[in-house]
Amino acid sequence: MAHSSTSGSSNFLYDFLGGGVSGAIAKTIAAPIERVKLLLSTDPTRITTPYTSNQIFRL
Repeated sequence: MAHSSTSGSSNFLYDFLGGGVSGAIAKTIAAPIERVKLLLSTDPTRITTPYTSNQIFRL
């Protein structure tokens, strides 16, 4: 069976819109997780003095 050109463009439109919606949902879910990760990595209260060799190696 041959597909008409309108059916092909219609399928492309549905695929395109479906991809956009799924991308928006994925970004909405991932954004808060990324924000927490960023806040934890840049939190100045979590910065400590660097380890010294005596703290790293038990001699």
